[in-house]
Amino acid sequence: MHITDLPKINSLKVGRLYLKSAAVEDYITRCCRMVLRESQDRTLPMWRCGSATLVRFANANYVVMTRHQLGVRAGETPDKETLETVRIATGADRLTNILLQNCVFETGNHEEEYHDLLIFEAADDWKTKGVDSAYFYPVGGFCRQPRQISRLVGYPSLDGVIDEYHENFCPEAAGEINIKRSIMDCAFDPMFKTNASHYRRYRHHHPNAVMDGYSGGAVFSIIGELGDLEVVLDGIVVRAGPNDIYVIDTDYLVTVLSEHKAK
Repeated sequence: MHITDLPKINSLKVGRLYLKSAAVEDYITRCCRMVLRESQDRTLPMWRCGSATLVRFANANYVVMTRHQLGVRAGETPDKETLETVRIATGADRLTNILLQNCVFETGNHEEEYHDLLIFEAADDWKTKGVDSAYFYPVGGFCRQPRQISRLVGYPSLDGVIDEYHENFCPEAAGEINIKRSIMDCAFDPMFKTNASHYRRYRHHHPNAVMDGYSGGAVFSIIGELGDLEVVLDGIVVRAGPNDIYVIDTDYLVTVLSEHKAK
């Protein structure tokens, strides 16, 4: 045995880290963030609009969400006001946001589910970059190995998150937003057949769970065998309902980000 093998014992490979099993779920929930919109009129409050996933590809950081959670219809170019009012919550105690710059999106393929994705490039620097950097999850191609378990991660529209902030809103005073990260077990459906590209289905058994708000979140899975387990990012959530979760797989992210980097 080599010293470099020691982290693998009783640990899982999670992105660029090796973590004890008890720490894995907390870590992957921090790889997804709540999305808020901030009115350009400072006398109006912010509002939440789903989830976003932090990813890393070719030494650059990106934030992935969906068009529909921002009210951008298929085929539309996101307008400047929409792009400039998106706020991605950081991991700090006091709400600040990850600064965004370029936005990558499909201009064609309106009928494809992956058309729904918006991919923002994170700025070169922001106030809490040191805190957030560890949670941009490395993107690789969609893994074809059997999954041991899978987990849905996001920020569902639960009561008590932003209600107090809206009820007591005052432009001159700090408000309380009770951000609630959520993680749910699910299972990959290998029998799902579709003509849609990069479209995958997962099943869950929580028919009464609040599924609104998960769009832009992610599904992570554990692959491998005991002693050589790894957590992989499977894809970005575009739809979620009482029994089913649909994602755009990471093969799409690799393709579009490779094209973006080549420009």
